[in-house]
Amino acid sequence: IYKELKDGKKKVVGEIRIHLRDEKYKWYKVTASNIFDSGKTIIRTIIVVEDITEYRETEKALRIQAEKDLTLDLYNKTAIEREIRAFLYSPIVFIGMHALFIIDLDKFKNLNDEFGHPLGDKVLKMFTKILKEVFPTSDLIGRLGGDEFILVFKDGESIEIINEKAQLLCEKTKDIGKMLQISRETTVSIGIALIPS
Repeated sequence: IYKELKDGKKKVVGEIRIHLRDEKYKWYKVTASNIFDSGKTIIRTIIVVEDITEYRETEKALRIQAEKDLTLDLYNKTAIEREIRAFLYSPIVFIGMHALFIIDLDKFKNLNDEFGHPLGDKVLKMFTKILKEVFPTSDLIGRLGGDEFILVFKDGESIEIINEKAQLLCEKTKDIGKMLQISRETTVSIGIALIPS
């Protein structure tokens, strides 16, 4: 802002973020206007500062709402596909071994039809919790829709560790039916692609 004003621009608008002592941030909109004399020399600068923190927080909340599956607190299909695409085109993808998991809850529709949607929602929430327990360091977990999920397991180190994660997910998923006391075993089908392949 300062450089543009110094260079003689008539009006400059920008936003700045300030880190406060309590570890919170405040956002401000800064509008600066140069006043010139008849010889086009800057004689004064008027600066207006507006606190836009509330606007920014609302904007962030709406963006999260648009990108999240609010029932499960996971990325929705559009957002997860965008995030994975960005990861695949980033330099970090060539460092270490990563794995893309496509996960399907087996016969979830039948379970929904037999026991009802409220119990189906409980299964989805419990499965999401298991996903986050098995993959605690992954920040790319999303729901593609219905009973289908996708995630990127970063820095898997070896194929053995990746397979161990898949096996652990299968084992923990079987416990869902027991915990909900339903006469149906809950299982998953998993497809894995190594990155880079």
